[in-house]
Amino acid sequence: MQLLEIQSKAWLSKPGAAKVSEVRVQDMTDSELHALWLLFRQIFHGVEADFKEGVRTRYERFSLYYASDTGQLIGFLGFRRKAFPMENGRSAMTIGMGPSYIKPEYRGKNLVQRSVIRYMLRAILQHPFRRLFLWTAAGTYRPYLLVARNLVDYAPARCKAERPELESLRLQIGKWYYKDEFDSESNTVRLRTQPLSADVCRITDADWTDPDIAHFALCNPGHARADAIIVVIPASLQNLLHFIKRRVFHG
Repeated sequence: MQLLEIQSKAWLSKPGAAKVSEVRVQDMTDSELHALWLLFRQIFHGVEADFKEGVRTRYERFSLYYASDTGQLIGFLGFRRKAFPMENGRSAMTIGMGPSYIKPEYRGKNLVQRSVIRYMLRAILQHPFRRLFLWTAAGTYRPYLLVARNLVDYAPARCKAERPELESLRLQIGKWYYKDEFDSESNTVRLRTQPLSADVCRITDADWTDPDIAHFALCNPGHARADAIIVVIPASLQNLLHFIKRRVFHG
């Protein structure tokens, strides 16, 4: 398997840092899929065969995160792409993110953000005249909070009316990928079985004081059983500049 190695800044060599590699799903070996499973099973209720089949049939590429000092796999993030029609008659390219897992001690290193920006830039170069949107099915508040903390234009957003184009994309994405598990009235994915552990889905009393977490729960009343909301994000210059500013001034 050939991996595209992304060497980052000097701080990646410090203890607790990580490096990022990228691989096409069609090039992944069974042992590599097993390594992903060993990480994901810590939060996922399911069987390895179903996980591997889902990765092979639903995703295009994965970002793989390795500890810089030991070379151990410490996390991953999957990507998939599809074009959907817009109201103006043109199509928009969408990039779906997930499944994802990063070991707790390696979180807060901007690994996901770096992977998303790289994948987004590749898609822009391949489709320079097509509008681009990112999306994820957030089964816990954590991916939603990552979006709310770093971007300004996304849906559903707190204290902001949802634009028709974003509402339309959320509906199309939900119906295409999740079929009868998608509830079009609430824009939520209601899975038949709870795929995530209760600890991962739990919202504590302290969490409820955060207005963005509270908004996630309001939009996703079935969050305790790992129902998910479709979150759509325009890949816009406004969002990119806001993200860069956040990284510069907040680290």
